[in-house]
Amino acid sequence: MACCIQILLLASCVYSLKAAFETHKDYQVYHPPKKETSRGKGTTVGEHSNKTLAHFNEMKVVKVERGMNTDNYSIFYRSARGPISPLHDIPLYSDYNKHIVNMIVETPAWTNEKMLINLKQPLNPITKGINIIPFVSNYGALPQTWQNPNQNDTFTGQKGDGNPLDVFDIGRKTFKAGDIIQVKVLAVMGFNYDGKTNWKIIGLHVDDPKAPQVHNLEGIQRNFTRILRTIVNWHKAWVPNENFTQETKDREFAYNVIADCNKQWVHLMEGKVKAPEISLINTYIKGSEGRVSFETAEDELDKRNYPTGRPTTVWGMYDDPYAYTTAYTLEPLTSDEH
Repeated sequence: MACCIQILLLASCVYSLKAAFETHKDYQVYHPPKKETSRGKGTTVGEHSNKTLAHFNEMKVVKVERGMNTDNYSIFYRSARGPISPLHDIPLYSDYNKHIVNMIVETPAWTNEKMLINLKQPLNPITKGINIIPFVSNYGALPQTWQNPNQNDTFTGQKGDGNPLDVFDIGRKTFKAGDIIQVKVLAVMGFNYDGKTNWKIIGLHVDDPKAPQVHNLEGIQRNFTRILRTIVNWHKAWVPNENFTQETKDREFAYNVIADCNKQWVHLMEGKVKAPEISLINTYIKGSEGRVSFETAEDELDKRNYPTGRPTTVWGMYDDPYAYTTAYTLEPLTSDEH
């Protein structure tokens, strides 16, 4: 009898361990609530993420550039109704059912002037950051996502990095900083260092010539044979760390990562999680902590002074997209790989 009990206990432990390691397989995708039927009143937190490309086009979002040719260069956004926050007001999904997301391009491919969404400033403009090496593809962020730095990640058990989800568009076209493009989700790369998890979504612009034939991780490996290795090497040069670890997962896992980070953003906007270092000011998200009127947002934008500087041209080794490979041992992509 005692032997039978021991066998049952052992089997139970084995099952529990197996379940723990396969958590991501059982993780339920977070589905935003159904859309509100009334119009013109804004949407509740979570509902806005599940909008369509048609809704995004109706917003008529345009870039507003301030402080051209200066260190204070900033990219704001406005809709047909007034100023918006790219982080909070632009919907995450362009087509939820097809897993096509809106990507905010921060730093274009083959440029080394890092631009990023400013989490602290009201309306979250894109501003200049610090960089040392060029980017190997279009690089940006997914709106309405957040990786909570005070919460253990659902999949790794480590803390989040406190930022929106990063995304690489590995397509052929080079976009401009601040462009909002639609990309299909193909895979996700997880980078772990200093006890934090940094997810990077791998996507492909929907109008890229290879988009019809690339749908997942296998498609990336077949059509962009060296891009994943190049991104890993780039990241190692970007964040040199002895405890650096990395793993790549297929699109289904990426879907769950996106859904989880969208849910964390929803909790942030609902006030369930506090992050005083992030401006929550928005103009579209009904029921959110930081929603303001378009008039208030307009006043916020107008009260800032951004003098325009004189254009200059700076030449150096990084103007050549292949020159940096010697210094950082990153392999340049061929025309077939990018």
